[in-house]
Amino acid sequence: MLVPVLSLLSLAGSFGRAVGDSNVTKLHLLGLFPMSGPWSGGKVCLLSSQLAAKHINANRDILPGYKIVIKALDTKCDGGTATDVMYREVYNSSTTEIMILGGGCSIATEPTAQASHHWNLLQLSYAASSPELSNRLMYPRFFRMTPTDSALNVVRLAVIKKFNWTKVATLHQSRDIFSLAVSDFQRDAQSSGIDILAAEIFVEDPAQQLKNIENVGARIIFGNFYSDKARRVFCEAYRRKMYGAQYVWIVPGWFEAGWWRTPDESITCTLDQMDEVTAYSFGVSAVGLPLAGKRKLSVAGLTTEKYLEALTTFAGDDADDVAKYTAKSWAYDSVWSIALALSEAESLLQSQDPPRTLGDFTFNDSMTADILFNIMSDLQFEGVSGPVQFDASGDRIGLLALYQIIDLQTVRVGIVDPTVGTGKELEMEGYSPIIWPDGAPPLDFTIEKKERLTITYSVFVTGTVFATMGIFLASCFLAFNIRYRNKRVIKMSSPNINNVMLIGGILAYVSIICQGVDTAIVSTDTFVWMCKVKTWLLAIGFSTAFGAMFSKTWRVHKIFTRKMTTKMVLRDTRLLSFVVVLIAVDVIILTLWNVIDPVTATENYRS
Repeated sequence: MLVPVLSLLSLAGSFGRAVGDSNVTKLHLLGLFPMSGPWSGGKVCLLSSQLAAKHINANRDILPGYKIVIKALDTKCDGGTATDVMYREVYNSSTTEIMILGGGCSIATEPTAQASHHWNLLQLSYAASSPELSNRLMYPRFFRMTPTDSALNVVRLAVIKKFNWTKVATLHQSRDIFSLAVSDFQRDAQSSGIDILAAEIFVEDPAQQLKNIENVGARIIFGNFYSDKARRVFCEAYRRKMYGAQYVWIVPGWFEAGWWRTPDESITCTLDQMDEVTAYSFGVSAVGLPLAGKRKLSVAGLTTEKYLEALTTFAGDDADDVAKYTAKSWAYDSVWSIALALSEAESLLQSQDPPRTLGDFTFNDSMTADILFNIMSDLQFEGVSGPVQFDASGDRIGLLALYQIIDLQTVRVGIVDPTVGTGKELEMEGYSPIIWPDGAPPLDFTIEKKERLTITYSVFVTGTVFATMGIFLASCFLAFNIRYRNKRVIKMSSPNINNVMLIGGILAYVSIICQGVDTAIVSTDTFVWMCKVKTWLLAIGFSTAFGAMFSKTWRVHKIFTRKMTTKMVLRDTRLLSFVVVLIAVDVIILTLWNVIDPVTATENYRS
């Protein structure tokens, strides 16, 4: 059923309708609102519902002869409380409700929607988003004005596609409302070729789960939790530095305004730290109010600005709370949906033989319930929150939005309209531009670049040149010593010992060149042998050169410190034996080392 827009003149000119006339029949709606508890948006939603009822009751074109009355009950966002107050009202009230409006929390809506159909009551929730409520077998007469949380996966996947990400992680609170949606997201993501690097669940403390996400290197993180747990998650993310230019957080967008600044004794982060960690994070939610000029007039003849102005005035002392909750517009459209369905049902009932009216409804009237169900299933109109229609599961088919926190404000940066095109495209034109801390979207994963840790070519060449010069110079001295060994001056300087010293120096210089040879030049197996060779060359070269120099110095010492006048002869063979002993010690140690704990090569990479 497509409902035309009602003119503002009709709305404004009909406020004189005599609702107190005796001919007016009251149509009672049982309203379930979380006035207290973990989500206390019920007060604003009730005000918006009452405003809608006021507008409807004042309009001659909607339900003439009837007046909508909302009886509000506090569910405390609790399933047990919601069920209790509903049962008490149904069994003990002197009035017969014709439909149930609510609840606001999924946990309070599920048990009531599971039971309300037994009284032939349709139930329309303005804010419950649990995917569980899409089960028509368990909730046969249930509808909701907000899309299911699983429907928001369209936005999540659209964002992933928009920025070419292929690797993501998920983190959600251990509640069915979140578990079912995340399960659907993981299924849809994997079917689209997206890798789920980590899928973490937490009950109270998310520290270990965030550590796991950090360990796998995920950068794009989709969170699903209530706002109180969101503060814990982001405080822990601040402690682990999992925010900023390298990370993207995408969480529910239906949290109350400024949720991260709400005083919370369960976290240790300061307000400045929470501002820093949540900056540039994203939220996904159904659209509460379309931007001005983006949609046509609602069925009530109200623009976004006119609706907000009317609600703010109507709220009186509670006007400051109006901006905090997105669900207010859904509550307004929910009452209009009920009114439009009731209005068409009245026409159908009066065409029956014998004619009937809505005032004849009782809890045993399954025919009226069936008529209302069919009308609601086909309902289509433009609400203050955008186009309103329901799918076969009773879920709202409406606008979905992507938000970003910029300068402590939550701004809309794009929408997905399921009724246009493929219904999966993220439209960003005409909305606030996305701001990236680094000027561009981050990569979706820690890139590991395998890079060999080798000596740079310039250093190797420089070292080799100097070592070669040393070898050349030592070789020249060695050749000079051998060529002129019989010269008296050379002979008196112990040329044999000098030659041994030069040979040791040459071995040490060769080891320098071997030190620069790594896997950039030779294979890994050859490199292992080079490691052994350079160790042997350096050890034996040093022992040879130092041993020869020490033995030569020792001979001079013995000659000049000898007290006897007789000539003392210390032959080269005796001195060289000392060098041989040093070399033998090196050989023994190096041999044992290579046998017991041989040199091996391990590949070492840095990210």
